[in-house]
Order: sequence, then structure tokens, then C-alpha cells
Amino acid sequence: MRLLGAKDSVALDESDFILAIDVHVDAKTCCLFCAVATQLKICALYKIDLNSSTSQTLLVPRYTFVLPKKAASLRILPVPATTEFPLLMVTGDKIGEVRAYSLLNFSSSSTTTTTTTTTTKTTSSVSVSDSVSVSTPPSTLLLGHTASMITSVEFTPNHKFILSSDRDEKIRVSHFPDTQNVQSYLLGHTSFITCTAVSNDICATSSADNSVRVFDIESGSEHAIHQTDTDGTPTHLAISPSGKTIAYILDGVKKVNVLSYEDKTLTVIASLPTTSQPLNFQFTSDTSFFALATEPAYMLSFSISEDLKTVTQLSSDSSLVVEVANHAKQHNVTMPKLLIDGEDSNSFGNGNENGTTKDSLTKMKVVHNTEWNLKSNKKGKNKRPRSGKKDDIVPSE
Repeated sequence: MRLLGAKDSVALDESDFILAIDVHVDAKTCCLFCAVATQLKICALYKIDLNSSTSQTLLVPRYTFVLPKKAASLRILPVPATTEFPLLMVTGDKIGEVRAYSLLNFSSSSTTTTTTTTTTKTTSSVSVSDSVSVSTPPSTLLLGHTASMITSVEFTPNHKFILSSDRDEKIRVSHFPDTQNVQSYLLGHTSFITCTAVSNDICATSSADNSVRVFDIESGSEHAIHQTDTDGTPTHLAISPSGKTIAYILDGVKKVNVLSYEDKTLTVIASLPTTSQPLNFQFTSDTSFFALATEPAYMLSFSISEDLKTVTQLSSDSSLVVEVANHAKQHNVTMPKLLIDGEDSNSFGNGNENGTTKDSLTKMKVVHNTEWNLKSNKKGKNKRPRSGKKDDIVPSE
């Protein structure tokens, strides 16, 4: 996927690709904010005026800067302010750290342009004079997962808790922003966590152990488990606003799977074949969700009946689906064929350029599965980590 950056500073070229992305719509200003993190550790920030009548065929980032580490997951949060980017960006990186970056000071009058040495190329004649390369904003270490890789970061709707999952089969639930206060651990998976999704007080999870599970966030108790087919690894899931419906996909399988969640039970309500490989989901309501997909579809649209019992794939000639497909074809957008496709192109481990097999995925499981411990090196599951310097946290022996 191609992005465009500042011509003489931090450029995003065709050899780079996206590792993490998140968007936030500010209802007060009718602006859409988007943050993108790439393989070359570049972060690009976009701001789009939804009321603007000006047509944009190629988006140009408002600001670009270099992240200290590759981000495996990224989330942006609104904070009360009147600056150009009233946001907090939180990243989970490949060395197991979750960091918060303040974007409050990004404005045309206060931002200082810096020269960044990056070997990249720009292949478009589109003007990018509005894009500014800036110093990496100050960051705060929120928490760390010892000797593991962060695979996802999520927040509860009220921003009370931050959930961070890793390659060591666990999900940590921490108070936010007081992240040294650990509320619970969501335990039960036997292989690395591939995705988490939050709705109200529950968290839906998927893992390379071929299961989808639902946990109570505050207590950490497991409410339900669904064993997926073994012909693919569940790589992405989404949960409806009410928490009553969960959609998930298996890597390399052209199918959308939908579960209902009721009375602490997961029940299959649909398994729909698709013409393209689904890549991820987004619910727009309890009765509607979309899926990004590989070529030639690029986007799939689904409808759920009012009783939440039936799922139907809508026609591919709907206006939004057609617009997305046409735009992708016009700009030669290339979608990933598999979601788990090599160490440098995903958050989950080793592989090769053609994608990994199920057998190799199960071997990525990290050997140790210790809980947090403090500098005393005393073993025990009830020890809580401290946020701050990385040296404050050491793994159990």
C-alpha cells in the first residue's frame, strides 16, 4: 500500500508498507484523524476535513516522524484540547513496550521542521508542500511485556482500561493512565494472541491455538470459548457495539465466520464463502459490518438480521464497495495475500515470503510463559509490574 510523505524529509515510498493504522473522527470539528505506522518505522499523521468540498485523489500526511521501534499495534485517543491534533497516540511495539505519544503540540505555528536522513524515493509528482517532517514527539512508557512482542493494544470505550496482548499467550488489563495498577490478566490461550476486540465490559480474543474466546475484562474470567477450524489461523476479529455478535477470519481461507454471544455462550450463526480473502472487519452497527479484502473485491459488506440470527453478504455493486474498489484499482493498491507472512511484515513471528504454514505457526510459541516479576526476582503470579524504565521489570527465571 502506498503512502506519500514530505519530498525532502521523511518520505514514504512504494517499498514501505503499513504495519498499523487507526482513525478517529472528531464530531465537534467534523475532522477525521488518521495515524499510520510503517515497516520503516515512519509514523504519518493525517487530518481530513469531512466538511470540505475539495476532492482529494491522494492523501498527503500533515506530519511525519520516525518512531524509535516498529509498531505492531497503534491506537489514537481524543483528549480535550483545541490544537490541530488533539490526540494521544499509543503504540505497542515489537520489543514489548507500550508507549504514549502526545500530539497536542502539532500545529503549523509551533512545529519545528527537522532534517531526517532516510533512504527512500518518491515516485509521484503530486505536491507535498503541506507535509512537514517533525521531531519525534515526547513519549511515555506506559507498560512493558517482558521478553515478548506486543500483538495488539485496545482501550475500553470509557478509556478506563488499556488491554495489551503479546506473543506469550496472555492479555494484560491495566488501569489507564495509571498503568502500574494491573486490573487482571486474561489467561487461557495456549498460543500467541493474534487479535483482541473490546465491547463494553467484555473482550473477544483470537489466537493461533485455533480458538476465539470471550473474557470479562475486570475479573479476567473466561466466559466462553469457540474452537475454530484447523485449516487456518484466526488472525482478526471484530465485535459488535452491543457485544452480541463476533466476526472472525482464518488466514488463507476465503470465508467470513460469525458467532453470536449470549448467556456466556458462543454459537455459530454463519460461515459465508467469499470471492476474496477477508483481511479485517469493522462493525458500523449491530446489524452491519464491512470487511477489507484482497483483490479483486477490496471490500465486502454484510448485513445481520434484527434478531441477530441471520447474516447476508450484500451485493458488490453497493456505492461504498464500488467506490473503494475503483479507488484501489486506480492507484494500484496491493493488498496482502496472507495476514501472517514473515517476521518483518507482521507481529507474530518467523516465516517466509510465501506465507507460513499452520505447523510453523504453532512452533512460534515462546518457550517461557512467566508472569510479571519485580527486581527482587522472587517468583509469583501475583507480582505486579511497574511502569517507567524498562530496567525496572525483569523476567522470572
